[in-house]
Amino acid sequence: MSYIIQTKELSKLFKKTAAVDKLNLNVTKGDIYGFIGQNGSGKTTTIRMLLNLIKPSGGTVELFSETVSGGNIYRHLKKIGAIIETPGFYLNLSGEENLDIHRIMMDIPDRSSVDRALKLVGLSDQKGKKTQQYSLGMKQRLGIARALLHDPELLILDEPTNGLDPQGIVEIRDMLVNISKQGKTILISSHILSEIEKMVSRIGILHNGKLLEESSREDFRKKCGQSIQYRVSEPDKAAELIKKLVNGADISVNEDLVTLRITESDNNGKIIKLLVENDIEVKESKVIQASLEDYFIKLTGGSGHV
Repeated sequence: MSYIIQTKELSKLFKKTAAVDKLNLNVTKGDIYGFIGQNGSGKTTTIRMLLNLIKPSGGTVELFSETVSGGNIYRHLKKIGAIIETPGFYLNLSGEENLDIHRIMMDIPDRSSVDRALKLVGLSDQKGKKTQQYSLGMKQRLGIARALLHDPELLILDEPTNGLDPQGIVEIRDMLVNISKQGKTILISSHILSEIEKMVSRIGILHNGKLLEESSREDFRKKCGQSIQYRVSEPDKAAELIKKLVNGADISVNEDLVTLRITESDNNGKIIKLLVENDIEVKESKVIQASLEDYFIKLTGGSGHV
């Protein structure tokens, strides 16, 4: 397996407090990796160590299957585009002019890289507009364009949807999926779990500096599980009947809703038949997939969206 990012026992102490605690992160080539956790969980600190902006207190960072050291870090950084926090621009200049200044600073000789990056993030028709007239979502996209100027293999984005309205979040999400299809590997940190699960292929859950779980999105969805909701005429009676039919049933009752947590929905037909045979009117029945946010809250005992 080809790892683009791999950390081994990576740690960072501030005084005696562990902001990152023996982190073993594995990002494979082609991933859109969702690095999720509450604010203050250690996501940005980890990213800063990956980019050599701060030094680890312990452990190692491997980029492109090679351990990072003082002698090779800049060679690896040339393959990485990154945004940490809110990107800054010269507001009196256009998006195109801002990118061209950055291109010159990075010693990128190909002027067409500006147009290519703007096209990739969907800003070709806005390139002449002053950035002070850009919406927050447009500025985030321009920041990603800047990170893509040198055609990196790896894109690292720290909270790229922070502060955006719902439409802006959807635009960034769709754009990142499209960029991934161009052969890029993406590490995206976020605390907005409802959005992150819609775009990522793999997920790592960070909590208090520790990586609690790391797996594919499909495996996490299986762990999240499903529930069946029944809207019935006699909820208490219905709950008792379901408990007798389903061994170890996890059931809750709220007004006329009976919710059964399940791993498979095969019993749904049998349950409805049982309720009807016992003169209980079943007004509605639907299967609900638990969200990553639900799983995160169960795992950490905290809030999914801080």
